[in-house]
Amino acid sequence: MTTATRAASLRRVRDKARRDLASYALFCGDYRPARHHRLMCASLQMAIEGYLKRVMILAPPGAAKSTYSSVYAPSWALAKIQGLQLLACSHTQSLADDFSRRTRSQVRSARHVELFGQHVDPSESNVRSWTVLSPTSRIDSRYRAAGVQVGIAGRRSHLGIIDDPFRSRKDADSEVVREGSWQWYLTDFRPRLLPGAPIIIVNTRWHEDDIAGRILPESYNGESGWVRARDGEWWFVLSIQALCEREDDILGRAIGESYWPDYYTRAILENERRIQTPRNWSALYQQRPSPDEGGYYNRQWFQWYDHLPANVRYYGASDYAVTDDGGDWTVHVVGAAVGPRMFEDLYIVDYWTGQAASDEWIQSFIDLVLRYRPVEWAEENGQISRSLGPVIDTEQRRQGAQCLRSQFPVAGDKAQRGQAFRAVAAQRRVYLPRHAPWSKDLLERLLRWQTARRDDDHDALALLGRLVYGMRGHAEPKPRNYRPAPGTYDWLLKVTDEQGMNHARKSIYRSN
Repeated sequence: MTTATRAASLRRVRDKARRDLASYALFCGDYRPARHHRLMCASLQMAIEGYLKRVMILAPPGAAKSTYSSVYAPSWALAKIQGLQLLACSHTQSLADDFSRRTRSQVRSARHVELFGQHVDPSESNVRSWTVLSPTSRIDSRYRAAGVQVGIAGRRSHLGIIDDPFRSRKDADSEVVREGSWQWYLTDFRPRLLPGAPIIIVNTRWHEDDIAGRILPESYNGESGWVRARDGEWWFVLSIQALCEREDDILGRAIGESYWPDYYTRAILENERRIQTPRNWSALYQQRPSPDEGGYYNRQWFQWYDHLPANVRYYGASDYAVTDDGGDWTVHVVGAAVGPRMFEDLYIVDYWTGQAASDEWIQSFIDLVLRYRPVEWAEENGQISRSLGPVIDTEQRRQGAQCLRSQFPVAGDKAQRGQAFRAVAAQRRVYLPRHAPWSKDLLERLLRWQTARRDDDHDALALLGRLVYGMRGHAEPKPRNYRPAPGTYDWLLKVTDEQGMNHARKSIYRSN
């Protein structure tokens, strides 16, 4: 390569770095941006240039999100937008000051000066507020740093960045800290922004009620893209899970693939999942925090086991998808009961789920029956059992997977049908396998079943509870002109009610 060719190539690299944030980071940094970094840079750049007014980046610890959002992005923005007033915040003033020092060092670096010719005003030594002088503009740009819950005074800003508003699990779990951070966001941070100024929030999810959680709608389920917030604003959300569990993954990954395979391999992340508590893994790494105490289930109810006790009886239950590839999930669950009848402890032994065609989930059911030889298997009575029941019967006979399949009536709502399983869980008598790869995710979905899109795990476990504990569902409602036979229990209730002899006793006839 000739000297002229090298010079032309370097000019192209510089020009691209001036135009593009990811190229700037590559030009100034020591490593090449990974796939998720390029997505971050694209979102940050569009916010800096005013195309996106609300951006939220949710990513695991160690994703280098602060390097891009709190160092490279501010440095590039101060050079690109003449007269920019930038407000950068983090969970404490000390961390905000640290980001300020790193950004100021980046603006002073030889590579940045080579691109933009800027320098920091030498007369200012305050790390919390400093000015960038540009050779091509008489309007200076300014950087201000502030901690969350610290008062913000002075000029209003054209761009606001919040990077990690909580410093620890302890802070995130404190209702006082969460409320204080939210009030700071409403009364200090937002009023310091000019009308229409973009807001960028970058964080790892610690708690379902963090700032991101209060902005996002209650129905939010970890998706990326445009999301309508509770206040009616549209936010562009970039949600990056450590291990992919979504079909619509923003990185285009397969299920189970790492977000940064060159740095965090799948094996490393799987080991981290085993080490972390289910709550930490779900929140910090998968960006879907769930409450310790949900509206229906409580995390503390569920116990963990390493080995099954002796002399267990196996049972199974299924919640079938109604249509092939129709967005529904099929769930099979196998439980082991041990103890005196109606007082058994329930051990969840095996689990299968998938958005699969009927032949696939039928075979998975057959495989579980052959493996565990359960006493009985529960399924809902309805269209699926009538239409595919004969097919399942045929496959059971053909493969020697004999097992009594019992159909349960769909009576009451989902919460009512789950009361048997819920009651046993509340008594701390439901056990999950500590080292099964699916158990932690199953628990997280179970805690959120009333607000998430998937309730099939709850439905399958509700059936298992009804099967094991004899809760077969409500009887068919009696006609209004029903008259019990003389001498029966119903007849005695009705007679005493009519004679006013048993007013304290509830009767099915009171409403007639």
